[in-house]
Amino acid sequence: MKNSLLSFFSGLLADISKAKSGNEKKEIIYVVGFSTWKTYLRKYFSEYKLIFLPKTISEKNFNCEFKKAILKNKESCQVFIWGFKAPDYILSFLKENEISTKYVEDGFVRSVKLGATKAPPMSLCLDSVTPYFDATKESELEKLLNNFDFNKSEGILLRAKKGISLLRETGISKYNNSRFVNINDYYGIKDKKRILVIGQVEDDASILYGCEKRLSNNDLVRLAVKENPDSQVIYKPHPDVMNGHRPYQSNPEEVEGICYVLKEDVPLANSFETIDHVYTITSLAGFEALMRGIPVTTLGCPFYSGWGLTDDRQLNSRRKRKLSIEEIFAVSYLVYPKYFNTDSGKSIEFEDVLDLIKIEVNRPDFLTAAEKIQIGTSESVNTFVFDDEKFINQNKNLDFNMSEDFKTFCQVVQKLFDRLEYSEALGLLEKNKVFSEKSKFLLMRAQCLQKLGFFGPEIDDCYIKAIENSEMNDRNNYVYLFFSYKWESEPLSEVVINRLKSYILNNDHHDRTKSFGKIKLLLASFYAEVGQINQALRLRDEAKRLKAVDANLMNLKYWAKRRGKPNAMKDYEYEGFKKLLSYKGSFKKMVLDASGDVCVVGNSPSLIGKGLGEEIDNHKLVIRFNSYDTSFPFCQDVGTKTDIWVRMPFHPYVKNSPEPSHKLIMFSGCNRYNRPYSDWIGLFELMDEGFPVEFFDPTAFYELQAKLSAPPTAGLMVCYMLYKIIGPLDPKNYYGFSFLDDIKNDQSKYHYSDLTAKSSSRHNWIAESDVFRTIIKSSDFDSEPVSLILSNKDKNHPEPNESSSFIQKGADCDSFFCTSPGLKDYNLNESRMDYLSSKAIEDHKAFVSSSGKEGKFSITVANAGPKSCFVGFGRARTGNAAITAAKLTGGHFKLIEYGFISSMHLPSEKQFNFSLVVDDIGIFYDTTKPSRIENILFKSKDIFSDYNEKRSRLLIDKICINNITKYNNSADLVLPESKYKKRILVVDQTENDNSILLGQCDNYNFSTMLETALKNHDTEVVLKLHPETIAGAKGGNLTEVEKHKESDNLLVVDKQCNIMSLIKQVDEVYVMTSGVGFEALMLNKPVTCFGVPFYAGWGLTKDMQKVNNPRRSITLEALFSAVFFNYTVFFHPVTEKQCSMEECIDWIIDNKPTLPIIKMEK
Repeated sequence: MKNSLLSFFSGLLADISKAKSGNEKKEIIYVVGFSTWKTYLRKYFSEYKLIFLPKTISEKNFNCEFKKAILKNKESCQVFIWGFKAPDYILSFLKENEISTKYVEDGFVRSVKLGATKAPPMSLCLDSVTPYFDATKESELEKLLNNFDFNKSEGILLRAKKGISLLRETGISKYNNSRFVNINDYYGIKDKKRILVIGQVEDDASILYGCEKRLSNNDLVRLAVKENPDSQVIYKPHPDVMNGHRPYQSNPEEVEGICYVLKEDVPLANSFETIDHVYTITSLAGFEALMRGIPVTTLGCPFYSGWGLTDDRQLNSRRKRKLSIEEIFAVSYLVYPKYFNTDSGKSIEFEDVLDLIKIEVNRPDFLTAAEKIQIGTSESVNTFVFDDEKFINQNKNLDFNMSEDFKTFCQVVQKLFDRLEYSEALGLLEKNKVFSEKSKFLLMRAQCLQKLGFFGPEIDDCYIKAIENSEMNDRNNYVYLFFSYKWESEPLSEVVINRLKSYILNNDHHDRTKSFGKIKLLLASFYAEVGQINQALRLRDEAKRLKAVDANLMNLKYWAKRRGKPNAMKDYEYEGFKKLLSYKGSFKKMVLDASGDVCVVGNSPSLIGKGLGEEIDNHKLVIRFNSYDTSFPFCQDVGTKTDIWVRMPFHPYVKNSPEPSHKLIMFSGCNRYNRPYSDWIGLFELMDEGFPVEFFDPTAFYELQAKLSAPPTAGLMVCYMLYKIIGPLDPKNYYGFSFLDDIKNDQSKYHYSDLTAKSSSRHNWIAESDVFRTIIKSSDFDSEPVSLILSNKDKNHPEPNESSSFIQKGADCDSFFCTSPGLKDYNLNESRMDYLSSKAIEDHKAFVSSSGKEGKFSITVANAGPKSCFVGFGRARTGNAAITAAKLTGGHFKLIEYGFISSMHLPSEKQFNFSLVVDDIGIFYDTTKPSRIENILFKSKDIFSDYNEKRSRLLIDKICINNITKYNNSADLVLPESKYKKRILVVDQTENDNSILLGQCDNYNFSTMLETALKNHDTEVVLKLHPETIAGAKGGNLTEVEKHKESDNLLVVDKQCNIMSLIKQVDEVYVMTSGVGFEALMLNKPVTCFGVPFYAGWGLTKDMQKVNNPRRSITLEALFSAVFFNYTVFFHPVTEKQCSMEECIDWIIDNKPTLPIIKMEK
C-alpha cells in the first residue's frame, strides 16, 4: 500500500509540475565571468534558468553561440557579471543593446570559510550600474547612501544599531574561519598608540577601481609609520594571502624593520583589540573598525568613505551627505545586499546569516568548547515544567540528537506551534533533521510555512512525505489538508482534481471512515466549483452516508438544494447565499459607474499631517479597510467618506461596525464563495440589514497570489482589482499606502490610529512593493517600473484581442459587407454588416468582364472602394465572392468560419454561434495556401508571452475539466469495459469536407487511417462517427465502416456524445484533419495526423503526411493562444456582443444542459 501511495503522490508532483510547465516558463539569466564552482547561483535564483558562459569564452564563440540568443530573449533575460570579469566586447554588446545587467560581488558578511576555499557565500551584492567598489561612477549603493530616506523606514536605524552590536559581540566578520586568540600574545603589552594597517590583494579590482593612485600595501605601511612616528604599527596582510590562496604582490619582509607583521591568521575582530587607528586603501575592514569606534584613514575611496566618518585622502565630490555609522550600516548591510541560506537557497535576512554562522562555528568539529561563541545554550534541562515560556526557553536550543530527547522535542515544537510562533517552530524543525522527518513534523513544517505565507514546492514535498510516512488512521487527514492547501494556493486544475479522484477510487472499496467521507466532500466541492454539478452531488451523497459534515460548504449545499434536495440547507441559508451570489460583480460595477473616480485609502501613518481629507472625500467612490478611523482629528488627513468597506472576516482586530453610508462590504480571503467558511451567518445578517456583501474576485486573487508567492494583503488586492478595471493607477487613486517606502522592515507604526495593530507575517512586503510599482503609472515613481506581466487586457475584461481589433472599423475599412445572410447578426465592426449576395457580386464581375454584355450591374459593388471590406465563409461560395469583390474594388476581404468552441447546437440547426475565426489571408483548414493562423503560429512572439501562457493554461484546464467542446449539445458517454490494454480513437469526418479536400490528404484517406489503427491487434479501435453524419445532415464514411464491422477490435460509437468525454477514455487519437485532434492535444493525448491540419507540424503531433509548410517548434499553450486569442472572436450568447473568451466559457459552464450519461453497451 505504501509503495502505491509513493507512486501516487510522486505522480501528483510530476503531473502538477508538467501542468505548470506551460505557464511557468523560466526567465533566463546569462552568467558571465563566474568560476565554474559558483553554481550555487542556480540554488539562490532557482526561479530562473541560469546559463553559464565559459569563463574563457572568445569573441567568436560569443557571437556564434550566445549573442543571438541573448537578443532573442532581450526583454525577459538578465546578465550577471562577476565584478568586472567580462570581456570588453561583451560589456559593449550589453550596453549597446540595453540588456539588463547585474554586477555581482560577495556581500559584507560572506561565510565562515574563505571564498578561496570555494565556500558558497551567504550574501551577494547585485548592482545594475557598477560594482559597489567602483569609485569612478555612482553605484546603486552610493546612490542609496546619497538619497535613502531614513524617516520613511522607521525601525531600520534601531535594527542597524542592534546589528552593529551583534557583530561586535560575536566577532563575526566577512570571513570567519580563524580561531579567536589572546591578542596580547601577539601585540605584547600596550605602551604606546597602536596603528593597524589592513593589507589587501593588491591587484584586486576593489583597489584598481577604488583608488586613483597605484599604491601597494608596503606604501600604506610606510605612510602610517611616517604619520605616526611614536606609535606601534601593526600590519595585517589579507586572509587569502595569509592562508596561501593568493600570492604576495609586495613583500612584507621589506617593511618588517618599521612595523610588526601579523603573520598568523588572526580573526579581524581580534585584531582590532587595543587598536587606536586603522589605515587602509579600500578594505571593508575599515568599516568594521568604524563600527568599533576606531578612527580610519582611507587612501582610496571605499563605499563608506566621504560621508564624514573617515579621514579621506581621495575625495569624492559626488558624496555630499553626512551620515552616521548606523545610517551607513543600514543601507550597506540591511538594504543593499541579498542574503541566502546556503543549504536551501532561500532568501533570508542579515540576522539569519549571523545565526547560521554562530551555529557553524560552534560545531564540535570547528572549535573547541572553550572557544565557542556564547549563544545561551542551557546546561540543565527540566522536562517537567508547566510554565510554557520558561519550558520553551530552557529547551529550544538543545541539539535533540538522542532518542530520549524525542518527548521534549515534541513538547517544545507543539507549544511553539500552539502559541502561533511559527518561525521559531520552523527553525527548530530545520535544526533537528533526525526527528523532523517524521510524518507529524513534516506536516507541521508544511503548516508553519503556510502560516508564514509561503506557497511552493517545498510545502508540496513536506505534505507528500508526510502522507507517505503516515499511519493509516492519519492518512486521510493528511490527504485532506494537502488538497485543501492546493485549493488555497492555486486555481483548481484538472491535474489536482483527477489525483484526488484517483485517491478516492483507490480506497473506495475498503475505507468507510468519516475522514474518508470528508475527502469525498472536498472533491465534491471541487466539482461544484468547476460546474460539474452531477458529479458533485453524487459524491456529496456518498460522503453524507459516511457521516461527513458539509455545514461550511455553502456552495455545495446550495446546488444540492437547487437540484431537489430540500433538506440540504436551511431556507434562510439558501436565500442568503442566493442573495450573496447576486452581489457578485458589485465592486466592478461601482468602479465603472464612478468612471474610475475612485480612491483607495490605506491605514498607513504616512497620511497624517498632510491635510488631504477634503481631497479624499471629493472622489465619487472611497474605499477603506478594517479599523479605519474618520473621527476628529484624523478626518482632517484621511477624510470621512466611506462607500466600500473592505474588512477581514469577523476578526477581533476589526473594531468597526457597518455604517449607513456603506454601499458595499467586501470581505477579504481566498475563493470564499467555494471554500469552507465558518462565518456565513454573520454575512447573511449583514445582508438582512441591507448591506450588499461581496468577496474578492477569486481569479484575480489567485493571479496576484501567484505573483507574490504569498497571500496578498487586502490593500494590494483592492488596488490590483482596481487596476484590472481602470488600468495603471494615478496618485489620486491611492492614499495611505507605504508600498513606495523602504519596507524591508515592517514599520513600527503600522496604523495611523491603532498603535496595537501589527502586520501579518503571512505577507511578502517586499514582493508587494514590487508588484505595486507595476500597477501604478510610471511617472508616479522615480525608478523605472517593472514591466507589466499582466496588462489591462485581463481575463475578466480583456480589451479586444488581435483577432477582434484587426477587423474593427478603422483607417483601412470604413464599410463592411457580408456575403452570407447568416453573418448579418454578428457584430464584427461595432454595428451590423450590410448584406451583399454572392450572386450580385458574381453578376457584377460578369458585367465588368464582358463590358456590359453579360451579368448585371451592382451599384453597391460599383460604389465600394479601397476602404470597403467583404466578409464570407472560408472556401465556400460566399468566401470566394468576398475575395472577388475585394479584387473588383481594390478593397479588403475577411474569411469567416465558426470557431472551435462555437455553440450548443449543430451548424445545420442555423443558430447563433458564440465564436468566429477571422482570416484575411486564407482559412485555417486550407493548408495548401498561406493563412493568418499559420502566419501567427510561425512568426508571433506574443503567443509565447508569460501572460498568454498563464491565461492559456487556466483556460485549457477549465475546458478540460468541464468537457467544453465545439458544439456542447451532447451528453458524456461511458465506453464499455475492454479486454484490450490500449484504445485508439479514430475520428470520422463528413463526406467531401473542405478540410479533407484542402488538408493535403494526398497519401492517406479515411480507409487507410482506419486500417492502420485496426492493425494494432492488441488495441481496441473506437470509431467515432461525425455528429452531423449521425444526425443525417451530412454524409460520412459509413460504407468504409461497414467493411470492417466484423473486426473484433472495432467499437463504433454511433451516438451523439460529448467528444471530450470520449477522448479521456482512450490512449491515442487518429485524425485526418479533424479539430478533434486539437481537443485531444489539450487533454495531453498523443495525436496522429494522416492529413495536414493547421495544428500539425509544430512538434505536437505525429505526422504521417510530410509537412512542407513553414513550421517551428511551439508549445501547446502557444498554439492555444494563437487560435483563441489571436484568431477567434467571441460573442456573448445572450447579448450577442463581442466578449472575452472567459466570459463565453463561463456562460457555457453555467448553462450547459445536464444530460443523462450515456452508458454504451458492447
